[in-house]
Amino acid sequence: EQGARGLLYAEMLGEISKLRPVLAVAGSHGKSTTTAWMAWALREAGVEVGFLVGAGIPQLGRSADWGDPALPLLLESCEYARSFHHLHPARVALLNVDAEHPDTYPGGLPEVLEAFEHFLRQTRADGWIDAGPEAPAALAEGLSVPWNHAPPVPQDWKLGLPGEHNRRNAAVVAAVLRSFGLDEAQVRHGLAGFRGAARRLEEVGQWRGATLVSDYAHHPVEVAATLQAARERWPEARMHAVFQPHQAQRFHAYREQFAPSLDEADALILLEIYRARDPEELQASVAELKPELRGRQPRRPLCLARDFDAATQALCEEVREGDLILFLGAGDVDRFARRLR
Repeated sequence: EQGARGLLYAEMLGEISKLRPVLAVAGSHGKSTTTAWMAWALREAGVEVGFLVGAGIPQLGRSADWGDPALPLLLESCEYARSFHHLHPARVALLNVDAEHPDTYPGGLPEVLEAFEHFLRQTRADGWIDAGPEAPAALAEGLSVPWNHAPPVPQDWKLGLPGEHNRRNAAVVAAVLRSFGLDEAQVRHGLAGFRGAARRLEEVGQWRGATLVSDYAHHPVEVAATLQAARERWPEARMHAVFQPHQAQRFHAYREQFAPSLDEADALILLEIYRARDPEELQASVAELKPELRGRQPRRPLCLARDFDAATQALCEEVREGDLILFLGAGDVDRFARRLR
């Protein structure tokens, strides 16, 4: 009645990008962690950038802060539903591009690449793109803004986060920090001191002498990367993966990738698919993975659990003191992890 208009979240972010410079962090995987990493490191150096992240950042005490409006707002920009097409960023940090969100991109990777190309072309004329080691170079073609390849982080530099995927994304973090004028000592401090965002290899407690860790990984690329990082972080621990696939559509689209993504786990508990935005007629079950998982590692403990109680019983039979229990998924598996502690 008073003339106000309602906006979708993505539309509101687009309006914000017209009000102040936005540094959009984009990619199929790793956006939350990388955006938070940049924000924490810059604030540690006294650069009061704004930030908006799709996860909690324990070291900053919040997931969003307006900061100094004269400085850029570091914004996690999501490709789901092509929401990042509302943005007109001053700068882009591009991590990677993968086939994801099959409900939005039924055409697979070519359709995803097309959406990213459209997004990148909306970068302001005086801006640029910092591209990580996994960013497709083909996306640079036809752009009117500079495409800067972020150099790898030196192997002898210490990082606060484990995993090869974090080392690759750290290259983009370092490039962004340098662009704000941070010197090498400040960049190294920023890379070494960050401890991660919520639900990204987050230790949530102990149970029967085992360490409970919760992670948001739900795409097979993310699952494999998370297991590799967990092995790097806890090299001596026997690792139990409690995996809950997210969406029947995603499970169906990337069906052949899920079993190999779980190879690093020493024991597996599979929860049924967490359905979200799935058409009723599309039916899928995690039980479809059992034959392939058995074929890959016949002696590895494997349980298909109908619910959390059944999963708890399976853990009781297998878990020993000093083990690691890694809860993976974007559904309610995190609730299970926190219920055990």
